[in-house]
Amino acid sequence: MARDCPLLPRVPQQQTQSQPRVQQQQQQQQQAPVQQCQQAGGSDSLGELSSRESVELAVELSTGDFVLASYCLEEVPLQLQDQWLSARLFALQLQDYDVILGMDWLERYGAVMDYQKKRVHLQIPGEATFYFQGIFLL
Repeated sequence: MARDCPLLPRVPQQQTQSQPRVQQQQQQQQQAPVQQCQQAGGSDSLGELSSRESVELAVELSTGDFVLASYCLEEVPLQLQDQWLSARLFALQLQDYDVILGMDWLERYGAVMDYQKKRVHLQIPGEATFYFQGIFLL
C-alpha cells in the first residue's frame, strides 16, 4: 500500500494538527454526496463512507511544498467518455485539479500513451481496449 512505502515522506507529528481542518472542509463542502455514496458498481456515486481509510501521508508537489493527505477513498468510480473505471483517491487540498491519476492507476489499466496523437489507450480487464484523446492546439 502507498502509505507503507518507506521512501514516501511523512509529516512530523506536530504538523498533523491541520488534519482535522482538512477533513472538516471536505465534510462541509461535500457533506450530502459523501454521506449518500454507494460502493463502486452499484451506481455512479462516489463510494461509501465506510470505504474511507484514514491515512497520514505527505505528498510532495512539483513546487517542493508538501500537502497532507488525511484520508483516501477506495474504488471510486470514474467515467472517461463512455467507460467506467475505478480508482483509489487520496484527498488533497489542491486548487487547480479535480483528480490526478497516478502511476499505479495507469499500470492497473495497462495505459499506453501516444504522445504524437495525444491519446491514452486503456485496457479494462475482460473488455476491449479503448482510448481517450486530448485536445490539439494550433
